[in-house]
Amino acid sequence: MIMKKRIAAVLLAVTLVLSCFEARAYTYYDVSKLMNADDFRSCADSSGGIFLSAKYGSALEFMYINGSGASGFSFEPDGLTLEAFSGSNGIVGAVLSGTDVSENGVNISQLQILTYDFKKNFNDINTVSATIAGRDSFALGKNEYYILQDDLKTIRAYSLDSVFKFSVRSFRPVDQLLYDSAADCLYVVYSDGIGLLDGDVLYDLGNLQTPVTLCGKSAVISSSGRVYAINGRTIKSLCTVPSSSCAVIRNMVYYSDGSMIYSMSGSGEVLSYLDTGEYIYQLFPCGTKVGALNDSGELMTVAANEMEPVVKPTRPEASSDSKPPESISSELNGKGGITSDLYTIDNSAMTVTGIKPQTTIAVFKTNIDYSDYKAVFRNYDGKTRTSGNVGTGFTAEFTGADKKSYTLIVSGDLTGEGNVNSLDVRSYMRCLCGKAQLDFPFKAALDINGDSECDVLDLLVAAKQ
Repeated sequence: MIMKKRIAAVLLAVTLVLSCFEARAYTYYDVSKLMNADDFRSCADSSGGIFLSAKYGSALEFMYINGSGASGFSFEPDGLTLEAFSGSNGIVGAVLSGTDVSENGVNISQLQILTYDFKKNFNDINTVSATIAGRDSFALGKNEYYILQDDLKTIRAYSLDSVFKFSVRSFRPVDQLLYDSAADCLYVVYSDGIGLLDGDVLYDLGNLQTPVTLCGKSAVISSSGRVYAINGRTIKSLCTVPSSSCAVIRNMVYYSDGSMIYSMSGSGEVLSYLDTGEYIYQLFPCGTKVGALNDSGELMTVAANEMEPVVKPTRPEASSDSKPPESISSELNGKGGITSDLYTIDNSAMTVTGIKPQTTIAVFKTNIDYSDYKAVFRNYDGKTRTSGNVGTGFTAEFTGADKKSYTLIVSGDLTGEGNVNSLDVRSYMRCLCGKAQLDFPFKAALDINGDSECDVLDLLVAAKQ
């Protein structure tokens, strides 16, 4: 049974919900009201918009921001609670807790489905007989929406006016539903992988670390910061960024690290940066710009050409009759045009140490001055890498007037993956107990705190990472 009714909603004047500070160099929207309210939620529309939602007083408030501006919408739920929230193509959808009704002696669960079209200023609410598994179990599509039932395996599709279309059953439990509006497809996320719903057929794309977040057209990012591109029924790892806050726009990867926003090419080279002055809570694609939401509740939108380009430092020419004092340290720290103010370059052992875990190739390159050389990176197995984390055992080959090859050592990384996890901690414990031995270069990665000793203090540091 499907009952349909319309409930009056109030369109908020945008100036009451947000303020645009034109005096600043970039466009800012004040969304602190929603961020500080109860049950704040957000989701990115891969076709170029940002949806925000929160409960403020007795009302549910929604906001949509894209490259053209922002608008808000308020709805009185009449005691119903927000179960799930999704948006795409300028339309927001919300699942409100329903009631159980008795029909011929059988209890039937019902959900209220609210939709609002920000472009047409039109809202609608319908009732469907269904259950829902949780807040990540609803996805609004182009002409339909999807609900994951509380059995965690059945996905039901409905038209926007809540007419049932079809159902699909997964062979394993589903954790998330994500709709990519730019690619017009539904991603089905499991505990260890991702699938694609094409029509009413579910295809397995492969394994990845979950949960994941939609970060652009045919692009998702895992909680570990690894970015994946999805092309049809194939998935490919692109790169790894320092946080799970990321936006992919026109083949450019934007990521945040503290208060900084970086843009990176598909080859892993950092091209530009911007210091926002405050910690970035989340990044979104916002039209052709990137949207950045900070902890203070300000959402800024910025284009790539509004960011500072990365310029590699040039080395001053040395005097022909004398050496400046700094040239002495330069000789010890990468003689021949390869220097670093952050890492230690040993030209005797041909190693680079002092590299922190989760350092990407792009970030590593920005902290090395190799202006007279071309750099090629290879992992421990000798395979060329252009993106992702550098790991212990990687080699950085610099080719110019001469050729230099350095072994990279990442503090605490005993597996060559570029991070420190439970596998590294277990390996460290076995080494301390004398049950295992490590060879170079992994043995050099044992000294995490830099005191030239490999002891329990290093283990404590590894366990905290």
